[in-house]
Amino acid sequence: MENEPEVQVRFRIVKKGTIEQWTIGDKTRSLREASCTVSDSFELWELEDMCRVWYHTHPSGLVDRVQFTSYATDFLQLPHGAEEHIERMFLLIDQNNDGVLSFTELSLAMATLARGSLEEKLELGFRLNDLNGDGFISGEEVWKAVHVLWLSGGDDREDAGGANELIKHFLEVADTDGDQRISMDEYKAVALSDSQFLKRMARDSAIVEFTRSPVDHVKQLLDTCDREHTAEGIVSCIKDITHVTRQSRGELLGAETLEGYDMGEVRRCFMSSLANIGSGCIDLALRDMLALIHPPDDMDAMERVFQAFSEAMVLADPKLAKGSVSAVYAGTLAVIRLNVSVHGSGDAEKMSRQDFVSEVRGAFHCDELSTDMLDAMYKRVAKEEIVMGMASVADAVLAELIAQATLSGDRRML
Repeated sequence: MENEPEVQVRFRIVKKGTIEQWTIGDKTRSLREASCTVSDSFELWELEDMCRVWYHTHPSGLVDRVQFTSYATDFLQLPHGAEEHIERMFLLIDQNNDGVLSFTELSLAMATLARGSLEEKLELGFRLNDLNGDGFISGEEVWKAVHVLWLSGGDDREDAGGANELIKHFLEVADTDGDQRISMDEYKAVALSDSQFLKRMARDSAIVEFTRSPVDHVKQLLDTCDREHTAEGIVSCIKDITHVTRQSRGELLGAETLEGYDMGEVRRCFMSSLANIGSGCIDLALRDMLALIHPPDDMDAMERVFQAFSEAMVLADPKLAKGSVSAVYAGTLAVIRLNVSVHGSGDAEKMSRQDFVSEVRGAFHCDELSTDMLDAMYKRVAKEEIVMGMASVADAVLAELIAQATLSGDRRML
């Protein structure tokens, strides 16, 4: 956010790499009880990034049940009807039972979800579905788990017949001692014998790793999602899989190189897939792109993304801006400045329509976009904000990129 200081985080490493504490602002907090598991699972920079984002989003350092429920339904996309599972997840993460979640508790949960062994993940899955915590999954709890899976698949119909058949089959296979409930050992046995389940676990792990480091793990993601190792395969994979984050998409698209791939072709393929890329309306296509990605927080990478976007717009509509890619690039940055000015939270005077046109003509040195086009873009952006939702680092890099373009009049093509 503009004028908002970046959260400063510093971890202290002791005893052969074990993390005992970190400093956040002027406060020192203990990680001792989680140190072994967490430090074995994450690199130092990963922990620092996680901690920075956590405190940027939750300045108090704590999350209560209401906030966690909102997070689970919005970000994790757990459906309405999964309230018991969300509550159980909260209780499992809240290890000291104080009714709020801390960064230490989050780190422990993420250590299992992101880097835990298959057995650790299975144990967590069992405990999540053991809603009453008695050490067994009853027939009723199986039903509730299946119901959540039904809703997660986008089908809110009460297909009791199909669900009951699935429950019956699961109990017949898993309940080896016939007591109408499933123990931890029975749960592990049936899970490890199910090839589809193991494939899903591998895919979920690949998504987590891709989110942490997109360039290093894109091939693993393609393999586990059965996608071709082509530019089209990469684009379909990162667009179709819901839990691939906007930030990881942006980081991958901004990469200069990726072994075995032409990143220019990957960017062209991604941009050409945007719904409004051929509309001739820079703001509409930009809205489509920013709904899918966070621009990367590296200056050169961000420039590559916006340059590819501009090239794709001209390729789709050669008459746009008289075929000038550099004019579309300038117009793209100008629209972002307009969006921030009109919808930003600062005290600065909001940009008027005339200010916008003058800035495009003057600061951005762009005469190829018609006044009518600029007027239409101003009206649409003023009426509805383009939600960028970028991290503070990316905001700062974008501001610097715009400043360079306006100060130098540089509309270069890469």
